Amino acid sequence: MDCAAILLVGSDLSRIRTQLVSKGYRVWVASDTREASALLEIFQPRVILTDLPDGEREEWSGELQADPTTREISLVSIERASELLSL
Repeated sequence: MDCAAILLVGSDLSRIRTQLVSKGYRVWVASDTREASALLEIFQPRVILTDLPDGEREEWSGELQADPTTREISLVSIERASELLSL
């Protein structure tokens, strides 16, 4: 697991990506869960930040938790991350 890597999933995330890169994180971006799942086969970020709707995020979270290769990755809504990180 790459602790300095973050996966952003959703739309219009360029501002957040720019801020995270400027703070030294390696950031990958996916527009949806299908694209994100494909990226997760290539690398294992420590955190996934997403602006997906609650239902879609919860469904995908269940899929990630069911898979032993992704269950340790934290899935956080961008709204919540913004509160925590002051983005």
